[in-house]
Amino acid sequence: MHPACHSLREHGFAVLVSEFDAGELALIRAIVADAWRRAGSPPRGGEFGFVMHPLIAYAPEMARFYERPRVIAVLRDLFGEEPRLVHNGGLWSDGSRSFTRWHHHRDDSGDDRDGEAAGSGGLQARIDRVLANVYVDGATPELGELLVWPRRVDDPLAGPGFPSDREWAGQEVVRCPPGSVVIFDQSLHHAARPARVDASRLIFGGHYQPWSRQAAHREDNAADLPEIREEIDRSAILRALVRAR
Repeated sequence: MHPACHSLREHGFAVLVSEFDAGELALIRAIVADAWRRAGSPPRGGEFGFVMHPLIAYAPEMARFYERPRVIAVLRDLFGEEPRLVHNGGLWSDGSRSFTRWHHHRDDSGDDRDGEAAGSGGLQARIDRVLANVYVDGATPELGELLVWPRRVDDPLAGPGFPSDREWAGQEVVRCPPGSVVIFDQSLHHAARPARVDASRLIFGGHYQPWSRQAAHREDNAADLPEIREEIDRSAILRALVRAR
């Protein structure tokens, strides 16, 4: 088992450090900045900043950055089969970003922002959907660290019942350098500290599940879009993520 898979099962998350190099990160920042300008330069404050769902609709050039063999290898090991990209998105914020409330990404609650889920006393037997987010600028004290409530794969699904708009006793603080990828179980409760400096914080990534799991999810969106059809046809890696064989 890949060490990242062990961490996912034991703690609910794993970090792949500095997966993207400085040149790639500079290009990603330029692509997203251009997409933001074309969108009318909307505000980048609030809990999340400028939200791009699906990211590829805002910035088709970002499709190539989902072709990460090391990330895909971890997901393949975790699922025991090829992964499917079922959601793509990005968040670009500035120094006015506030505390990001605790939430999870399961599809078993009408409101996933209260830290609890309907029928949340249940258990899960395996991890069958994860998020893999690229922290383009890193997760640092200046930009606001990621906060997680660690969980084993078979821990109860409910959170601790603390208010969602503040830090939790027993939380873990996740820091990572620019270009790192944080992979986490959809059931992991997580939040983010506010920014301390007036600087950009860019995150992009996707939700993944095994191809054998076809159940729809409220956060699903399409990556097989007309804007990147040529890219998909060119790339066997991207094609395997978004098209059934």
